Amino acid sequence: MSAAAGGPAPRGSNMYRDIDTDKTIVCDAIQNCGNETLYRRGRQWIANNAKDLDPEKDKSKIEQVKRFSDEYFALIRANTADENAILAAQQDGEELLCRFRGQAYLVK
Repeated sequence: MSAAAGGPAPRGSNMYRDIDTDKTIVCDAIQNCGNETLYRRGRQWIANNAKDLDPEKDKSKIEQVKRFSDEYFALIRANTADENAILAAQQDGEELLCRFRGQAYLVK
């Protein structure tokens, strides 16, 4: 059942009520996590704080981290709860581009 049909909305979704049709519209390409907004481009989520980065052109500025690796868990330990909410929003098969404390990360 979809949110438009009165069912639950997908995880992290933003919704609005269309005033003309009185239906709930789910925006599943945008989600709020902690104090950050994430935008989906294909299978990649990009945090608002990293929207100026191009994952291909800015590779030298972005530290790549494998999800659930030792480096990933070190990052979690250094983060605030709001920062970790961003990491927690990532699902299997997705990539996440974000910045923590001035450093850009691409979590795969």
